[in-house]
Amino acid sequence: DGAKLVAGCDGSLVCFHAGTGELLALLYTPTLTAGMTGSLGFIGRGILSVAFAPDGQSIAFGDTTGLLHFARADLRKERDSIQACPHGSEACASALAFAPDGRSLAVGYTDGW
Repeated sequence: DGAKLVAGCDGSLVCFHAGTGELLALLYTPTLTAGMTGSLGFIGRGILSVAFAPDGQSIAFGDTTGLLHFARADLRKERDSIQACPHGSEACASALAFAPDGRSLAVGYTDGW
């Protein structure tokens, strides 16, 4: 609806009102700060990409180890995580885009896949 802006970096996702900048929600994801070093040299799993599903009810986000995560758009809880990086690579999921019908998610990785 264009009213929300979601950002992430250090293992947390934050949701702001796009017009006022008011903090609406925070999702701390401890699974993303487990002391791992991702392929960009981050300690922990930093969040590099975020996309809203077309229905506005959920979001996808990618981290520095290639994992994809899914959460409710209100950021009340993380739903699921999958390893979708091809060939066992640890490339980072740096770009995400849902198909207009919300049934597919395109993922761009830092290694070109």
